[in-house]
Order: sequence, then structure tokens, then C-alpha cells
Amino acid sequence: ETTDSTQVRVDTVAPTGTIQPDDDTWRTGTVTAVITAEDPGTASASGIAAVCVQRGNDCDELTADADGLYRTDVTVPAGGDGTPSITVTITDVAGNPTDVGPVTLKIDNKAPELTLESDQIGTWTNTPVAVSASADDGTGSGIAELCLANVCDPTNPKTTTVDPGIGNVIERTFIASATDAVGNLATAEPLTVRVDRAVPTVSVTPDTDAAS
Repeated sequence: ETTDSTQVRVDTVAPTGTIQPDDDTWRTGTVTAVITAEDPGTASASGIAAVCVQRGNDCDELTADADGLYRTDVTVPAGGDGTPSITVTITDVAGNPTDVGPVTLKIDNKAPELTLESDQIGTWTNTPVAVSASADDGTGSGIAELCLANVCDPTNPKTTTVDPGIGNVIERTFIASATDAVGNLATAEPLTVRVDRAVPTVSVTPDTDAAS
């Protein structure tokens, strides 16, 4: 008499996984999220069947690379910033699912808003002129450096005064730039300041013909 034996393997342990990067760092451009997936347990673990990224009501399945890792690109619109999040569903062969996440990424693809202005009224003025620069990065990574009059540091806003002193004339052109924490750069249109504190001179030439 022959007896057939069938081995039944039961896997009730859900898989595990991670998403990287998983930190509070601002980044720029397209960020590649790297996902690991593992089906832990004894020899009865059934193995990973599917890894997918949740996108609204859909779940886009990913394919493992040569290292057994899963990758997906995350970005925000060009010229924008934001904090998109990723949630991954990992399912093993036995049908046990696990959601990993959400993991929030901080992406800044937007240059700061930069203002360069002066209190000069008219093309020329005869009083000292204040020139100021200010930058705003909105909800992005923040201002790392503001440059005005060859001074570059995090101080924001910056102000400098143009004063040639009594009896002098000056015409000076200013440029300004601002860089956020991930390197997005903004530059301002050059601003020219003209201050004339010189007293006009008058010369009188005798009319020799009238004297004769």
C-alpha cells in the first residue's frame, strides 16, 4: 500500500520593509526612493510576491533591481517645492500585506524671491541713498546666503548706504543674489544709484569789448 504525503506550509507572518531616504533633509531635483522588502520568519516564509507604490486609488508595482531593491522617483513640479509622501504596500506569496510609510520627502526646486531696491527718488539725488536686498524662500528650504555689496552671509535682509560725502559725486551699480539651502539661486536686475553732493561752480569771464 502506498501512502502519499503532502506538506502544507502556512505563512501568517506579514512581510517587512523600509523606505529611504527617511529623514528631515531638504533635497532638490528628482529624489530616488529606495525600498527594501523582506519576508521574515522560518523556512515557512513564502517570499515576496509584490511591492507597489500607492498613488491615489492605484498601486503601481515595482520591479526589484539586481541588488533586490525597489526604486521609485519622486519629484515636484519644476519651479516648485513641496513635501510629497510615499506609502508602499508589500505582499508576500501567501497574501499577507504590509503598508510601509507614509514617508515624507522634502523637495525644493524653486529659487528664492529676491528684492533689490533703494530709496532714491529720481535719476539723481543730493542726499545719501539706502540700498536694501531681501529674500524669501516661502515654504522651501530657507535662505542660506544673501549677497549685497560684496557681502555674502545668511543675514536677511541687508542694507547699505551710498554717501559720497559733501562736495563729491558718485554713481554706483549694485547686484544682489540669494541662495537657498539646496542651492537654488536667484539674481536681481542691477540697480544703479546716483548721488550728487557737489556744489555747482560759477565762473565769470570779463567782457573786454564792453570795457573798451
